This record gives sequence, structure tokens and C-alpha cells, in this order.
Amino acid sequence: ATQAVGIWAAMSRHEEAYRDAHHVGFDEGKQRAKSREMSVSLRKEKRKEMLSLKRIRGDKDYAAAAAEHGAPGQQEEEEEVLTDEKIEEYRQEIDQIVKSLWVGVDHADLLQRLRDLLARGTVFVGMFLRTERGMEALLHHLAKSNLKLMAVWCVANIAACESDHTKEAMRASPYLITFLASGDPALMDQAAWALGNMAGDGPRCRDALLSQGAMVPLLTLLESSEARVAQSAAFALSNLMRGQDAPRAAFVEAGCFPRLCACLKRFRDNDAVLSEICWCFTFLTQNVEWAHSLLENGAVEDMVVQLHAAAHANPFPELCLPLIRSLGNMVSVSDNVASALLSGPSFLQALHAFVLSPHRYLKLESAWTLSNVCGGTKEHCAAVVAAGFVPILVAMLASTDDLRREAAFTLLNIGSRGPEFLEEIFKSDGLNGFMSLLKTLDSGLTILGLQFIELAARTVPDLSARIDELSGFDILEALAFRDNEEVRALASQLLDKYFKFDDDDVGPVDEGAAAGGGGFNF
Repeated sequence: ATQAVGIWAAMSRHEEAYRDAHHVGFDEGKQRAKSREMSVSLRKEKRKEMLSLKRIRGDKDYAAAAAEHGAPGQQEEEEEVLTDEKIEEYRQEIDQIVKSLWVGVDHADLLQRLRDLLARGTVFVGMFLRTERGMEALLHHLAKSNLKLMAVWCVANIAACESDHTKEAMRASPYLITFLASGDPALMDQAAWALGNMAGDGPRCRDALLSQGAMVPLLTLLESSEARVAQSAAFALSNLMRGQDAPRAAFVEAGCFPRLCACLKRFRDNDAVLSEICWCFTFLTQNVEWAHSLLENGAVEDMVVQLHAAAHANPFPELCLPLIRSLGNMVSVSDNVASALLSGPSFLQALHAFVLSPHRYLKLESAWTLSNVCGGTKEHCAAVVAAGFVPILVAMLASTDDLRREAAFTLLNIGSRGPEFLEEIFKSDGLNGFMSLLKTLDSGLTILGLQFIELAARTVPDLSARIDELSGFDILEALAFRDNEEVRALASQLLDKYFKFDDDDVGPVDEGAAAGGGGFNF
């Protein structure tokens, strides 16, 4: 027999995309797994869209670094269409550059030109790696040349492309790790960036770099007073922490939290550095002890300040996404963190701005975070309701499927807290919103709609009439014959338990209301 719809002894919580966690509460195992898979998929997709795991540094980046470190810069070249003839011209140019790197002594202009070509992406990197002794020429300059910076830059851009290219670039990793302790800010910055690109290729490169000892010198670079050095170190560290099987405990044992928290304070006005630090936090906030460590180090308070400022910026900085996700993770594992976040108005004010923003990914992350907040205590839910989120979440039930899912989870958590909370949802036409979920082809959304109907049936005295006005019984009866076994069983159970028809077949009998008690009026 299918288990009853909805279990409300404990509240639902989402998991963060890059950690092991689980929903708790009203949702049963199969539905939790479906929601978890969708949540992971959506967040992985958005992470790739918003912030590439590998990054090429082109001419603009070089000009910025040149101004900072006193090196000669170059103007950015206009993008061109690569015809077969042009490709052949560039192939010959790269071939000549490689040959010239093996003769003479003045290779600065050659390496700079090579760097510019490699910054143009996969086609050019592929041409270079197919050139005889091309990679060996770069390794030679890493080992013996006084032009290490430009050679490292070339390696970084090679590592930013396809996996086969990164595999070739990994031949330079021992040199790069050594350069992390060189004392030259420009060289340390570029070496850390290159290592970050390598680590972003996947577990094999990540584990190889960790076995070579990349972690400790990168953590040390977080103490740098140079913003670009700290940013590149945090970028590399976040990619080394990536993946469910990443040895994150080793980073904690090596003292990453004090360094990251100090860096967060030191560069409080630098969004680029803060963004990389917060991406590290997204991977380090999956258990209670680590979340409390951030709370004790004052990082949570600092992050709320940054989140509130970001919510009032125009346009929203990229910092918003890792900030929301990190705080959402911490809320999901600790009610103490949630209470700290809700102790002042800034956190919910910021989320309010994000859920109303035109950016879908910020709406999604904010709704997910709210679902975690409402999976906490009754007081946490009350704070969310008082902040005016219920009408916004109900309106979100008519949005895209991913937003509907997060809104539904949050509203179910709110409604389960008692009649007064459920009343707030009904005041905002929440019943109509959840009924719309029953019409979708997405079985996960349909089940969430059925769960809300089951919750309301226990408390709302005139629910049958309200559902009838929305042609709801025709929908429920159709769902009782749905192909999906779980949907079919839950719809049938609702009809049998709460909406039986009387003997004269004049209408459904609302058994929840007939039982008396616990109802409320609008």
C-alpha cells in the first residue's frame, strides 16, 4: 500500500548542489530523490553559466595586471572570422614562434604574442599543442628563463580549454606550485590562476595537484595583501574543493577557515575577491560544525553585510550567487545560523530584493534559501511571513518549473506550521496556485500540489467547495488514472479519504471539516 500523503513531523530542507544532504519532512523518499536530482542539475547548470570553472585571461586582463605590476600592456584585438586561410596563417605563425623560442635570447615579444593567441581559445591552443616541441618550449622557459610570468600565462590559457589540453598543461604543475612561494606577486597570481584552471578540469587533475602539495601554499596566499593574489588563490582553492569526493576536511584541518574569514574582512570592498572566497564557502558549509565555525569567526555577519549591499547594487554583482548559496547551505544544517541571520532585518530584506529581481537564477537561489529557513523553527517561518514573502512565492507558482518547485517547498513548509500560517497562503490565492501544479506533466510538481491539498484538507472547513469552484475534482479524478504510480495512488487516496461523495451523489463530503476542530475562517 502507498504511504499517506505528506508527513509533517519534521520540515523539508533542500541540499546544496555540491554536497551530500537530504530533504527532511513532508516529502517521501522517492519524491526527495527526484527533487534532489533536479536541484543538483539546475544549480550545476547555473554555476557553469555564471562562473566558468576554467577561465582564460585575455588582453583586458593583461592590461589590468600590467598596470598593477608595471609590465607593458597591449590593446585588445578585434574578434575576427577564422577562414581556412586565416587558420593556416596562424598555424604557420605559431610554428615560427615555437621555433624561435629555441634560438636567441630575447623571447619577451614572442611569448607575449603566443599568450595573446592562446587567449583566443581552443582552436589556437590546439594548433599550438600540435606544433612540434611547443609545450617543451614553454616548460624550458618555466625552468630556466627570466620570462616565467609570460610562460605561466600561456600555460594558464592552455589549461583553460579542453581536457586534453589541460592534460598537457599539467606537465607544468610542479613549476607552478613552486612559483606560489616565489615572493613575486605577479608570478604567484598567475601560477595560482593556472592551477585553478587545472583543478577545474575534474577529479583527476584536482587529486594530482593535491598530491603534489598545492593546498598549503595556496592557503598561505590567502594572507597576501595583494587582491589579485588572494583572488587567484581562492579561485584555485574552490576548484580543489569541488566534487563530492574532494577531501574538504583536509582543508579545514589545514586552517582554511581562519584564513578565508580574515580574507573576507581584508577585502570587504573587493567583489572579485569576495566572490571567490564565497565559492569556497559553498563547498565548506555542509555540516553543522563547519557552519558554526563560520558563525564563531564572524564570517556570517560579514556575509550578511555584503549580501545586503549587493542587493542594493545596480546591477547585481556576481558575488550574489555564492553569497546566497553559502548562507542557504548554513541555514540548511543549523537553526542557530538561521536564528543569527534573522536577528536583524538585513538578510530577509536582501532576499526580498533578489526574489523580485529579473534574474531567474537569483530568484531560484533565494527561494531555495527561503525553503531552508522555513524548514527550521516556527519562529523562522513567522519571520518569513511577516517579511511579505507569501504573496511573492504564490505568484512564483505560475513561473517556470524550477521556480515553482522551490516556491512550493517553501509554502508547504510554511503551511505545515499551523492554521494561521496556512491562512496566509489562502489569502494570497495559494490554493489556485497549487491547483495549477496538478495540471502539469511534471510528476514532481503534481505531487507537491497533492501534498498541499492533503495538508489543507485537514484544516480548512470549506475546502471541498473551494476545490469544486476550481474544477478541482475533475482534475483529481483524472490524476487517479495517471500513468505515474505515485501520482495515481496519492490522488486516489485524497479522493477516498477526504472527498468522498454522499449517497445521493450531490457533492463531495469534506471529512476534514466534518471531523470538526482545527478549522479557521477567512
